[in-house]
Amino acid sequence: MSSLVDAPHLSDRMVIGTFDARERSPQSFEYATPKPWAAPGYELFTTRWARPVVERLEELTRLPRNWDSYGGVAVTSASASEALWFLARLLEPGSIAPWVVPLSDGGVQLEWHTGNLDVEVVFSPEQGDEVSIVDSANGMEWAGEPEAALRENTFQPLLGNLRIE
Repeated sequence: MSSLVDAPHLSDRMVIGTFDARERSPQSFEYATPKPWAAPGYELFTTRWARPVVERLEELTRLPRNWDSYGGVAVTSASASEALWFLARLLEPGSIAPWVVPLSDGGVQLEWHTGNLDVEVVFSPEQGDEVSIVDSANGMEWAGEPEAALRENTFQPLLGNLRIE
């Protein structure tokens, strides 16, 4: 069975893995990262956002060839894993799940559109990875790579807008 999350239990480590049916071999990536909301006994699937995101990513990795009538391919396991890993480091347990949209090149786009905030994060094997943030309420615009956004704490002042009250 294919799964994007092999070990849903999190503390200071998370294992994100995928199974590529064509290669018939598991691929897993282990990361150690500080997560302020992670604590012993914390489960990824106790968050509001994880289950719908993982289910949607798994669905998109099974899209048929030409799903968009322009030669589109299914979301690659690498793009799905990158997106999930990004979200695990960004979002808090009460955060809103993003819209998860397939790209025709096997990539995936994550989107939040709430009030005056528009956030789009792209993981694309052909075009590269990119974040676009427009916060019209505060006159802020930012574009760059997802890792840079995390490193520079670009999302920190916006996380309240991505949380369910």
